[in-house]
Amino acid sequence: MRLFVAIALPGGLARSLAGLQARIPAGRAVPEEDLHLTLAFLGEVADREAEALHDALSGLRGAPVEVALDGLVALGGRVPTVLAAGVTATAALEALRRRVLGAAHAAGLRPERGRFRPHVTLMRFGGRGPSPDEEARLAAFLAANGAVRPGAFVARSFGLYRSDAGRAGRIYRRLADYPLG
Repeated sequence: MRLFVAIALPGGLARSLAGLQARIPAGRAVPEEDLHLTLAFLGEVADREAEALHDALSGLRGAPVEVALDGLVALGGRVPTVLAAGVTATAALEALRRRVLGAAHAAGLRPERGRFRPHVTLMRFGGRGPSPDEEARLAAFLAANGAVRPGAFVARSFGLYRSDAGRAGRIYRRLADYPLG
């Protein structure tokens, strides 16, 4: 099964972002209930490793973490594949991510350790990115709205999620929730 570890957004903030998504002139919106901040993408994981990961994540301790959304950003390189709400990188958020990666390693997994750029994906453009017309509309939208600050919240938990292929995109299911604080 394909797994990732993430912080879910509270309902009010997710609704606010869904309202913003409705105004974005290009891409396919991530469903409101699926908006999240990924801490670690783990890829395909066998059942035995998933159980070991759950045990390791269950043992993590830490204080709640403040998460502040800050501006819009296109990600994916020269041809963007997603539009996201940026998240302010903090020492507390990075420390939580390191503990999650440590738990993954303890479970025998080897997640990618690349640079952590915290964000909440709002729109997906697919492998080819937006068309030239969509790109122009998106650039105008970002010029007018790119500095938006959708809000902040205190994350009091994080979760283990499963990602399955669906007709309209990925389907996320929370498998377990782990408290902070």
